[in-house]
Amino acid sequence: VAAVWINSERNAAEKNHQQADQNFKLAKQAVDEMLTKSAAALEDEPGQHELRQSLLGNAQDFYERLVQDRPDDPDLQYEMGLAWHRLGEINNDLGEFDAATEAFSNAIEIQSELSGLNPGNPRMRRQLAETHDSLGENYRTLQKNLEAESQYNLALALLNDLTQKDDQNRIYHVQQGRSLNNLGLVYYQTNRGDEAHAAFSQVITDLTKLPLK
Repeated sequence: VAAVWINSERNAAEKNHQQADQNFKLAKQAVDEMLTKSAAALEDEPGQHELRQSLLGNAQDFYERLVQDRPDDPDLQYEMGLAWHRLGEINNDLGEFDAATEAFSNAIEIQSELSGLNPGNPRMRRQLAETHDSLGENYRTLQKNLEAESQYNLALALLNDLTQKDDQNRIYHVQQGRSLNNLGLVYYQTNRGDEAHAAFSQVITDLTKLPLK
């Protein structure tokens, strides 16, 4: 009887844990749909700045609670990395660049560990590259060009490896072009014209080789 009861309790706990994971993912998706995308749609609408800021502020509050609620749950680490990345983007949109730096850095810490544990998973490596690029953009906004350059190079190292393994993946090439273009902007802003020209030229050459679809 005791064994049956223990198994029943274990199954119930596992079911509750799975349901909590699903609720976490659904809540994050709902906020992205209702708040952040609505705010993005209002970006260029005249007279809607205060409403957009309010929507982003609500999304910011949600994500801050989200990442604090279950920070060490191993089953949700990939989602947590995405949540920290999204919080960084929201902080950026709100002009809170120091908070964005912290959020992107937290995302990179999680994503780096996951990528190391799953070296054959290209999705995790691509997401890590995207977060490095986003942190680089944040540093470039703060005119921290050395830090920005380092982040872009980290992103490009990951993307170069991905494109070598899957040269037909258009997403990898587009993301690679974006990071290289951003690196070119750092070169330009730090008076390295030849390096900037080489970077921009490489972006044009690489992207013109891609199929339209």
